[in-house]
Amino acid sequence: MRIGRERLGIASVLVVVAAVSVMAVAACQPNIIVVDGMTSDTGDTPECPHTWTFKREDLVSFLPGTRTNVPEFHDCQKLRVAKDEYGPLAAVFAIDRLESVQDSALGATRGRVLALVHLPQGGAYGALGLSKAWACVIVRVRGTGGDAWIVPVDRGDQCASPHIGDVTALRSPLDLHVLPSPKGLDRQIPPVARWDWDDSTSTQYIGVRCGSAWCEIGRRNFRSSASHDPGASTDLNTRAGYAFRGAYDEQRLAEFSTGVLTPGTRLGTVVPMPDLDGLTKTRPPNGQWVPVARTYLTPFSEEYQTKFNFAATATVSPNEARASTVSLCVGTDTEACGAIERNTTLDISLCTPEVPSGARWIARVDRPGAPSKYFCVLYRGHSAGFYVPPVVRWRWRADDETIWISCPSGCCEVKART
Repeated sequence: MRIGRERLGIASVLVVVAAVSVMAVAACQPNIIVVDGMTSDTGDTPECPHTWTFKREDLVSFLPGTRTNVPEFHDCQKLRVAKDEYGPLAAVFAIDRLESVQDSALGATRGRVLALVHLPQGGAYGALGLSKAWACVIVRVRGTGGDAWIVPVDRGDQCASPHIGDVTALRSPLDLHVLPSPKGLDRQIPPVARWDWDDSTSTQYIGVRCGSAWCEIGRRNFRSSASHDPGASTDLNTRAGYAFRGAYDEQRLAEFSTGVLTPGTRLGTVVPMPDLDGLTKTRPPNGQWVPVARTYLTPFSEEYQTKFNFAATATVSPNEARASTVSLCVGTDTEACGAIERNTTLDISLCTPEVPSGARWIARVDRPGAPSKYFCVLYRGHSAGFYVPPVVRWRWRADDETIWISCPSGCCEVKART
């Protein structure tokens, strides 16, 4: 789902679970302590903040994939139980190597797992049948529809074959929408999972890549969110960010102005810009600004405009002149990011330096007709050469919402100024 916030057909399927073993490299997660297979949150967990612990038995018969702790592939937020009320905190994790799942495998009689859901703080979400700590998200595709199951389990490893059993014996209480890849785009849908929201039923639903298509799993008669595909007349690199639902992210942004966290009425959309693809593959020259995302917000929000410089917009389109632009830059003491306004209040020396280079990443948000705003960026490195597709995502936080942006061999999180 979206700066500011499924079984298994064969035993060899490797499922991404929200867990870290002593043998796994924790990409993008520097503050997790691992002791005897148990993990402990030290206060800055990147994927699903504030409470993130696991039982050792959840790792039995699992091999956590290299993407387990890479936030751009997954999504986390508090689920809305009504338009003005939050329910449980929930993470949806795409399986590792999701792009290797072929269309032919999705029609299997027993279905295929595409994602796992975890409720790290407990709770339940009746609209999707979430009632336990974990759930296996399973689909069986038939044309533009098919069957979908979300099966609650006590531990993540119970999603592995053969523990889950034959789901064809279960009634499918959910609807499955299969959205084909937009015509004219010669690239693949990002292998990610996202939360989405349906206004007509006031419920959350799950979106995840399924073969060459995008699958959505939700309660009966749910409706897909509006498409932002600008059409074939748009440059292909630009169009991809708006046309692929897994590339951009959209949600009702949380509000904290009264001191109580509530679901806001503002619909926020963050879309990757064409330059982001190059940035994820090659580190930019020090001191050079690279435009990576555009933000759209409707209706106007004093809170988000003041804090992040997000402008109110009428449309989500590459032709929307009122959209705000997010750019990234990495600088050093000798090669500083240029064109920073003299009146900025950002103390760049307080931005977290990379280790061991000492370089610091910063973000600039440009709003048409207003001064730019600058923010520190928390860079979390992956293994050298690890590629994250050019996607952006809202990151849930308990006091505001920020953005995850793919960057070279790492994740970049724009940090709100406190």
